Amino acid sequence: MSALQPCHTPAVGRFDIARHHALIDAGRYVTALRAIQPLLAADPANPALLEAASDCYWHLERRDRSVHILRTLHQHWPARQSAALRFAARLATLGAQDEARAVFEDILARDRGCSAAVLGLCGLRRPAPDSPEAQLLRDMSTDDSRPAAERAALHNALAKVLRPHDAEAAFVHFATSNSLLAGGHDPDKIDRRVTSQRRCYTAPAPQPPHAAPKLAFVVGPARSGTTLLETMLLQHPEIASIGESPALQTAFYACRAASNDPAAIPHVHDWTAGASEALIDQGRTTFMAQARLQTPPPEPVVLDKMPTDSFYLGFARMILPGSRAIFMLRHPLDVGLSMFTTHFAERHPYTRQLTWIGHMLRRTYDSLEDYIPKLGPDLRLQSYRALVTQPEAQLRDILDFLGLPWDPRCLMPEASDTAILTASSLQVRQGLNTDGLGKWRQYEAELAPLIAALGGWDWIAQWQARDDALQSA
Repeated sequence: MSALQPCHTPAVGRFDIARHHALIDAGRYVTALRAIQPLLAADPANPALLEAASDCYWHLERRDRSVHILRTLHQHWPARQSAALRFAARLATLGAQDEARAVFEDILARDRGCSAAVLGLCGLRRPAPDSPEAQLLRDMSTDDSRPAAERAALHNALAKVLRPHDAEAAFVHFATSNSLLAGGHDPDKIDRRVTSQRRCYTAPAPQPPHAAPKLAFVVGPARSGTTLLETMLLQHPEIASIGESPALQTAFYACRAASNDPAAIPHVHDWTAGASEALIDQGRTTFMAQARLQTPPPEPVVLDKMPTDSFYLGFARMILPGSRAIFMLRHPLDVGLSMFTTHFAERHPYTRQLTWIGHMLRRTYDSLEDYIPKLGPDLRLQSYRALVTQPEAQLRDILDFLGLPWDPRCLMPEASDTAILTASSLQVRQGLNTDGLGKWRQYEAELAPLIAALGGWDWIAQWQARDDALQSA
């Protein structure tokens, strides 16, 4: 009997899809895989089990195994849409865009109403405004029977189709997309966070002599180039990454909860001022466990690329002496525009409105200004413009900052075989270019609320002066 013919051996137990998803959501990938394996051994041609196994392998970073299973599923059960969509999406994140496009087209040929397939195709290659794909976007985005979150994604994709041809109409669709998504922003909470940070981290912690940095935090506003820099650096054989890991913030809030300091409740960082060595050790242990890092890590440098970790760099210094940070600076109007026009789904809810984006950007930079003198030479400010216009010179300096030798492979992020799981996947796969510079100029009038929230053109001019200095250094 072929391994992919229906198997009549009684299954060992029963596959609980809800429990499987709960284990995946909790990061318990090995446990999920172990639960599936005896069922799969008894019923090796069960597509639901194969699809679940592929999810486990994907999260365990056995990407080839995951894609192999999905390719087999697509060959034998091409009408199984959930597996086909997974297959195409994962091919795209790995850079196999032609094969991904073929799978999305096959899905759409079977089901013209599959919005995920249309969105996948448009994400791989922007169609013309008069193309069949663009017409599908128009029809689907105005179909009120579809969920609001789905229509938001469709409006966002249609806006990107229209942007090169009709910027005004595109911006309307971007705004419509954001209006369909749930979101919120608490300015007072962010203000209190930065005020507390300023008060509690008063001086750099003493460093052990000749301590080589093991952890490097790549931070900055979302859409500022953190994914590009991470992908470039990961081409270096002596660098690994834990990706956009919540490890640092998980450790921070675990320590805060254990501090038993009532004053820490309204003021986020206040507990750190009197943190004991035992609490600091707890933070370090929690971070290492959450990041699933060995001690010491196998590679000389491990990256942690969570943009919002920029608010927690003082805590990182507390628990990880010798760690370093790279803060990415990209023009705030380009960043704000990119935030507003990127479909983040449920993530980054402050990106729904331009005024919220402006407030978040200003407070991110207020936090940076506080950390610059406190972190001293362990913090590098990295201009995005300098990185894409002077890549070799900038990367040589960055690698020197990390204590590593030059490697020319870092200049070819598009050659990476690493899965790129962020919204920047397509841009990074296009290689180094300057397309991300100055896009805001096309929308200057529409960005007026963002400009005002940032502090007007005076603040933007101050930002520009710093970036010019970094560019010419």
